[in-house]
Amino acid sequence: MRGAGRAGRKVRGALSLVALLAVVVVPAARPAPAGEFRLTVAVEGERTLVRSSPAGIACGARCSAVFPAGTIVRLTLVRVDPSFWFERWGGECVGDLRTCLVVVDGRRNVRLVLHRNQVGFGVSVGGPGRVRSSPAGIDCGLGHDLCEGSFGQGTKLALTATSGAAAAFATWGAPCGKAARCVLRVPAEGFATATFRHVYQYAVAKSGSGQGDVTCQPSCAGALPSDQVVTATATAQPGSRFDGWSGACSGLRPVCRFASDGAAQATATFSVGEPSPPVGAVPLVVTSGGSGRISGGGIDCGSTCATAVASGTVVRLSAKPTASSVFVGWDGDCSGKAACELTMDGPKSVGAVFRRLYVVSSQGPAISVPRAAGCRGRCKRLFPSDTLVTLSAPAPPTTVDWFGGDCHGVGPKCRVVSDAELEIGASLSQARSVKAGLTGYGINVSVSGRGTVVSKDGSIRCGYRSSVVDGCHASFEPGATVELQALPAKGARFVGWKGFCVGTGVCRLKMTAPKTVYAIFGR
Repeated sequence: MRGAGRAGRKVRGALSLVALLAVVVVPAARPAPAGEFRLTVAVEGERTLVRSSPAGIACGARCSAVFPAGTIVRLTLVRVDPSFWFERWGGECVGDLRTCLVVVDGRRNVRLVLHRNQVGFGVSVGGPGRVRSSPAGIDCGLGHDLCEGSFGQGTKLALTATSGAAAAFATWGAPCGKAARCVLRVPAEGFATATFRHVYQYAVAKSGSGQGDVTCQPSCAGALPSDQVVTATATAQPGSRFDGWSGACSGLRPVCRFASDGAAQATATFSVGEPSPPVGAVPLVVTSGGSGRISGGGIDCGSTCATAVASGTVVRLSAKPTASSVFVGWDGDCSGKAACELTMDGPKSVGAVFRRLYVVSSQGPAISVPRAAGCRGRCKRLFPSDTLVTLSAPAPPTTVDWFGGDCHGVGPKCRVVSDAELEIGASLSQARSVKAGLTGYGINVSVSGRGTVVSKDGSIRCGYRSSVVDGCHASFEPGATVELQALPAKGARFVGWKGFCVGTGVCRLKMTAPKTVYAIFGR
């Protein structure tokens, strides 16, 4: 229908051009007046170019030139900015041909009627938060973790990330940065990821009969995202001694570090008196943050241990997590994840950090990120708390409908944060297969805008919503001819094909290899 309409306009434009020439070649109809007049052309798009003959206009912005009265000026649309499509001329020009003629017998104004290409832009939300766009079109998160809006190509798009209750915005993936508001120009194809973290309350206090001070970074009370660490340092005043930590921290080490992965409070206890270290020995303090045990050098404990070691002794410490946790690494006088070796040439303090493990189970898809072997059927993996886990669907031609945990909707991937035991499911539906014993080639169809693509044999019926994330797929026998037709919705029109088809008519494909087709609909 779109092709037929364009053809009709071309005929009418051609007839208008002939009629104009017929008027111009009869001198007696309109004698050329004396003087000069200005011709102004208005265009859109930085790369759009219009030239005139006789010369005078060659521009991609608003341009004008002065011509002698009665001059017949030919305007030619040389190039259209890729972000727009040309509909017709306006003002003193009519029709949808690439050229038009204007008789400059007075002040004349001509404009190009251009429209921006409508393209899709997707957003993925990981964690408790929400992303909305301006102009409107994207409202993602809080149960809808993967969504897409349709915008004019090159449009200025602002994405605003808003955290949910007891949560904080962490960061964007490319092409955005770390600020909660991301402003960009809509590309031909685009996608952005927003990550949020849970926020937990914490507090650090002191108690006992002695006098002492506690300093904290970033503060001794407040709320922090789950991936942040609080560092507290206890210092006894003269005449008092530090007796150790309790609560979120434990042991005698003055420096306490704990992760804000739950509501927590740490208390430093001071008592009256001076500490009496062993003669000829240096103190070794080992702190365990999380669920695990530390052994070596006369130490074997699961929280905080303190001992005195002869000066010059080499101590080797090892960390062993429980079955429900993982060892993250050392801090203090040791670093990394390997066994900790210390030469006791002075007081030493070492911390071992453990993180709780959560089970992420999936039925149907594969767990692909972080570095874990993928699997088919039923998958079960352990991940440290607050890890962003990605589950991937099988390769096309397959449609995946996610359910369970924080996964919802249709798409090739689902992202969840491992802050609890999660059970994720997926409903997999296979696209039309080729006949038994044959090797087929696949067609991927992607729809942008309000319209539907159908195949003559009925195996493909692809609308905007069904192709938002991963397109529509079908497989066909080698050598088969597939016909695709674009059907615009009410109030919309078909702009044209891209990929292995061009133009606006019926798309015919010879299946000699896998092929991808894009159908663009506009207003």
